[in-house]
Amino acid sequence: MSAPEERRLRRMNQDRGRPQLGLYALVGIGSLNVGTLVTGLVIGWLADGWLGSFPALTITGLGVGIVAGLVASWLRIRAYFAHPEPAGPPRTQPPGEPDDDE
Repeated sequence: MSAPEERRLRRMNQDRGRPQLGLYALVGIGSLNVGTLVTGLVIGWLADGWLGSFPALTITGLGVGIVAGLVASWLRIRAYFAHPEPAGPPRTQPPGEPDDDE
């Protein structure tokens, strides 16, 4: 087997344990952003109507919604950037035998 084929197979095996970012995941993340933004905006608008401080709390609610959407999106997306665990059981050395790295 040639060196480029070995590198390609190694990359394929590394990506096997990583979840794939598909259409449903992207739609879910987009919906999450819209939901948090609209929720923050509506809560701010309702609080402004109750306190009579329009538009201060509406703008604050919009900002909180944006930040909440970014944080929630990052928490969902970071799983796709994590390094996969190696396949198979953990490697153990019998007592008294040196590791390959030593």
